[in-house]
Amino acid sequence: MHVLRRCPVCECSQAALLHTIHYPAEENRILPTEYRIVSCSSCGMVFDDFDADASTFARYYHSAEKYALKNIAGSGGESEEDKKRFQKIADRIVPFIKDKNSHIADIGSGRGELLHELNQRGYRNLSAVDSSKKCIAAMKNNTNWKTVHCALEELEGKLLCDFIICSQLFEHLFSPAAALQILSKILTPSGMLFIEVPNARCYEKYLYKPYHYFDGEHINHFSVEYLKRILHANGFKVLLFGETENKLLFDIVYPDCYALARKTTEPVPVMDAPSTDYTEKIMLYLEKSAKLSSLQQTLIQSQNPARRYFLWGLGAYGLKLLNSGLFDSWNIAGLIDIDQSKQGKIIRGHTVYTPSILKKPENRTACVCILSAIYEEQIRRQLQEMGFSGDVNRI
Repeated sequence: MHVLRRCPVCECSQAALLHTIHYPAEENRILPTEYRIVSCSSCGMVFDDFDADASTFARYYHSAEKYALKNIAGSGGESEEDKKRFQKIADRIVPFIKDKNSHIADIGSGRGELLHELNQRGYRNLSAVDSSKKCIAAMKNNTNWKTVHCALEELEGKLLCDFIICSQLFEHLFSPAAALQILSKILTPSGMLFIEVPNARCYEKYLYKPYHYFDGEHINHFSVEYLKRILHANGFKVLLFGETENKLLFDIVYPDCYALARKTTEPVPVMDAPSTDYTEKIMLYLEKSAKLSSLQQTLIQSQNPARRYFLWGLGAYGLKLLNSGLFDSWNIAGLIDIDQSKQGKIIRGHTVYTPSILKKPENRTACVCILSAIYEEQIRRQLQEMGFSGDVNRI
């Protein structure tokens, strides 16, 4: 099939369709409603194709506020799990940054906890780059390093760096190759780049919710081989690479891969072929997701719709479930989310509240249905701390 979005690694415009995911067209949705998961006909890279351009995603991330929340895992937050992940990243990159005065930039920095880790290790010439005003504001009030409020695509001419970190960023980018060209321009001649992304070859090992890694934001599905290939194709020589596992919260583990590369003008050899099981494992993940989705629909339909319910967790998965109509027969008293940008909104006829709504006497015996994959245990602990006495289950 001909794709509207070219392969992010080799720019091929032909691909094989693996799966299609539809999102309901809820009010004020910015991102596309249809994602076609495809495998490049030339290099085999799996990526998302859709009827949208780069500006659509730029508008979405410019308006997104969730990454500024302290308790959002994997986004530069302050959880113990995030701190351990940042320590692991620092352990990998510090041996390559001999000069403590080197200018280090974290692009997509979130709240800046990775830079805090480097600051504790003696690095002072630090810059944080993020498209979220709230993330930048949080750092300005609590740190002494430079902050830049802009998207990666707008960085040219604003920084000159010796080392750049892009952790959990490249899976979101509309054009990773174009991003690498921009990063090359803001790196010194021998500058280095560290990238960490979800490892698509291992999605099937960690299945928490159906199609969780295909969430509308993650549109590039790298393995370490494809990460190396795109770096070598865009003027970088890979010096270090590997696969790893990172714990997000409690028992939620995510597979990641990483590469550290140096900017070069010398020819770089052709990379090895991708792992033979890369596409097979992604297909296995899609098959497992389909089975789990069917089981969860059966579970929803088996619940007593007359009970009084609050649905907690309006991430991509929760919103998709809610807007699918599966809960339309339920007696829903309200929706709950800690994201302030969602609170007060009306979604499918139901108001989004703060968790404090459950403290009202008439709500203490309601049933809370958790729709979040990552934050289930966190929500349960919060309910316990609130003294909530009603039933709690997960979908």
